[in-house]
Amino acid sequence: MSMIFPDIVTDRLKLVVLTLDEAEDIIRFHLEDTGCRWGIFSKTDAKLIGTRGFYCGVLTLFNSSLENMF
Repeated sequence: MSMIFPDIVTDRLKLVVLTLDEAEDIIRFHLEDTGCRWGIFSKTDAKLIGTRGFYCGVLTLFNSSLENMF
């Protein structure tokens, strides 16, 4: 558990801050799903600054989210 970002727990779910320990599982999940995930890289230094994607072809939600990014 992160001290800055606590776990969020509901009756059915537990959201936790991800760490490098989960990296392989995260990558495998996104390679096997039917959606798409992009890495967002800074053009000045090529560092990864975030990710964005959509899952299972939810194109309407994706387009709305993408418009809000820019």
